[in-house]
Amino acid sequence: MSHMTWVSLFLMQNYEPPVLACAVAEILSQISGEEPSSMPTLIVPFVLASSKLKWESKTLTKNESKASIYGIQIGPDTDITHVMATRTQKVPSSLQIHHEPLACLLQLVRVLKFPTFVLIGQRGRHLSDKAIGEELKIISEIGELLASSSCLCFSRDRIVWQPTNTSKESEEPWRALYG
Repeated sequence: MSHMTWVSLFLMQNYEPPVLACAVAEILSQISGEEPSSMPTLIVPFVLASSKLKWESKTLTKNESKASIYGIQIGPDTDITHVMATRTQKVPSSLQIHHEPLACLLQLVRVLKFPTFVLIGQRGRHLSDKAIGEELKIISEIGELLASSSCLCFSRDRIVWQPTNTSKESEEPWRALYG
């Protein structure tokens, strides 16, 4: 019997609670219903400002040639989560997450018991031109890590940065949910 790997990519806007919890729950529901005979493994990348992650004795060793990619494993161990764990830095047990989308996702995958590996790239506090370059570097490192850990192909040259404008509607998530 041949082993077939399915890859699904979901790109989400930056939602705020309560819309965020509904959107993440809906995506996880869709993923779990795709192939009922096997439990999906989630690999979830996040690029966060350094102010969104806090831990005791936080000392980042900045290697200029490579971005620091941290990993959080949740749920059962799978081949891909094991490979990811060996290729990333483990976050300290004192980690405090101050980023609602990541915190929401972590809670839901724990409840649903999905094998999950979260990749976290850390950038500077402010999204300046320098930080955008840093963020693109982190995205490239995450892409290369995913490609080298699976049968995927990643092309750094295909990354295009297109910042989005914030609309009035996205600034009022409660109104979007309740009308």
